[in-house]
Amino acid sequence: MKNVFVRVGFSQKYIIAQVLRVKEDASAAYTLTNGQKCSLFLQLLLTENAPDKLKWFKINQISNVEITE
Repeated sequence: MKNVFVRVGFSQKYIIAQVLRVKEDASAAYTLTNGQKCSLFLQLLLTENAPDKLKWFKINQISNVEITE
């Protein structure tokens, strides 16, 4: 999953970001829309001009829509 580009909701819009790291944190588990618990987080390098270009996101914040030109 490293170095893959994903579409993520950020600052009330979608942007493209690169996955740098994946971590699991059971103490910060969250519930997915299907009711299952998940504790995976992606560290993304944001392509948007943001004060902090490295941010951690929950899996459910990543869009499942294909990135097109």
